[in-house]
Amino acid sequence: MNPVIEIIEEVPPQILGESPHWDVKTQSLYFVDIIGKSIHKYTPSTRQHAKATLGNPSFIIPIKTFKDKFVVSQETEIVTLNWDGVSEKVGKVEELPGSNINADRDGKFNDGKCDSLGRLWIGTIGMDLKNEAVAFGKLYSYQHHLKTHLENVSISNGMAWNDSIKKFYYIDSMSGCVDEYDFDLDGGSIIPDTTQRKRIFITEKVKDLQKLPDGMTLDTDGNIWVAVFGQKKIVKINPNKPEIILQTIEIPVKQVTAMAWGGPDLDVLFVTTGNTPLPGYVINAPGDGCLYKITQLGARGLPPNDFVLYKQV
Repeated sequence: MNPVIEIIEEVPPQILGESPHWDVKTQSLYFVDIIGKSIHKYTPSTRQHAKATLGNPSFIIPIKTFKDKFVVSQETEIVTLNWDGVSEKVGKVEELPGSNINADRDGKFNDGKCDSLGRLWIGTIGMDLKNEAVAFGKLYSYQHHLKTHLENVSISNGMAWNDSIKKFYYIDSMSGCVDEYDFDLDGGSIIPDTTQRKRIFITEKVKDLQKLPDGMTLDTDGNIWVAVFGQKKIVKINPNKPEIILQTIEIPVKQVTAMAWGGPDLDVLFVTTGNTPLPGYVINAPGDGCLYKITQLGARGLPPNDFVLYKQV
């Protein structure tokens, strides 16, 4: 069975499509255009697409038990907002207490996902493009306030959890690999000791922004699927045999950013891409920035985790 790769024609190309999240309740896909300063909703059953303007969001995640309410990043703060998924403007926007960071010291928020208890994990981009050895980004979690887990991060990107084996997978893109950590779900912590970290290499160590492991997801068999920005591909890897690439899916655009399982059976892989002006890239090629769907993969994912809005203590 060969995968079928299709452009979703109802969704116009994005400048930097990112962070797709499948909402089981509405059977819709949410995602962002970071540079295009917008949040998006696509509903496959009706083929309807909607977007709202919002300054520099890097992710959008529904809030559990609330209707039309989301948690969203805003460069140096995390906010909640109301959006009906139709209007071009969002409703009430409120900063989450204790979520503000300093861009010069901590970087700016990038990818975010929730663990199975609804705790938000979010990393930052913090690097000197003139001196790649200088990395000051961080990986945080947020429940009642920000808690730092990793420091000296360059470009914080993909995250995924396998609760059955108590593992957390994490991508700092400039490392060229996926890091595997032991994970304590109840305590909300990883074990960051490098002696207890396994590195799963996706590309040889990168020296520039031309080939970066970016977004990541797991399937129900525990395999890792990684978008490789700059290399027109998604790779599937068994973390127990990281030296073997189980499958490579060629995507017809260079800037493959992230993916999420969706559809009624969670067997459709939705893929976001970019059309971002960067050195060495020709932009506005056919398909750049489009939203894709991949079917007939013979795999499926787990329901994504929504954000739990905990009472402040």
